Amino acid sequence: MPDRQFKLRMYEVALTADGRITVGVGKRVLSEAPLAEVATVHVTANTLFDTVSCAITYRGGGKEKKLTPLSAKGGNPDLQAFLDALREALPESARVDDEVTPDLSDLSTERVYALGGSTGFMPQPRWAVLFMWWVLGACTCIALPVAIYLTPRYRLRSDGQGVEIRRFGTENEPWSDVTGYRLTRIQRRQNGMSMNALYQFELLCGGSTPKFVMGGVDGGRFLAELKARGLQAA
Repeated sequence: MPDRQFKLRMYEVALTADGRITVGVGKRVLSEAPLAEVATVHVTANTLFDTVSCAITYRGGGKEKKLTPLSAKGGNPDLQAFLDALREALPESARVDDEVTPDLSDLSTERVYALGGSTGFMPQPRWAVLFMWWVLGACTCIALPVAIYLTPRYRLRSDGQGVEIRRFGTENEPWSDVTGYRLTRIQRRQNGMSMNALYQFELLCGGSTPKFVMGGVDGGRFLAELKARGLQAA
């Protein structure tokens, strides 16, 4: 197997041809381990900050040791590629706890995804939309009921029947009407710095085309569900 390289924030992670995993910055190797000695992989997501963390332990010299902790922004294409390649290279004895990659074996299961929205300038994640309304609610009595009303909303629910999109109003689309989707990756920048990307979806439903945005973590999960349902990008 040739070396495979992945960029996860400041770190460069490699799965090498001689069966090792290395974590480094530039030419400096911070930690490394034989893939055959990896014991656990724990992948967690923080949907509020739209980040994914990966903790890897291995057996070195008879003791359990930790590789340099890894993290990535939600929607980083290198992240899923790294996790897929790592699973293929791990020994059967390794335990993988993955809270990010969705279990799509039963598509009738209800799933909930956080929706973003616009704050007047550009699409923002869910927390930023609700934060804006609560700030306005603290300043004006008129906006406070709106903030209270929206707090449990800005979510998309899916199950075996269809999707329910809850923002100011509620839209329901049965899966039987969904023929495909369009996806745009929005790379946000602030003060010259790259911020977490958002996924903008359009569901093609014949008479209507609901459009909404999701953070990278939930956007990746929802995209995986659309593909599992056999839907294709237009």
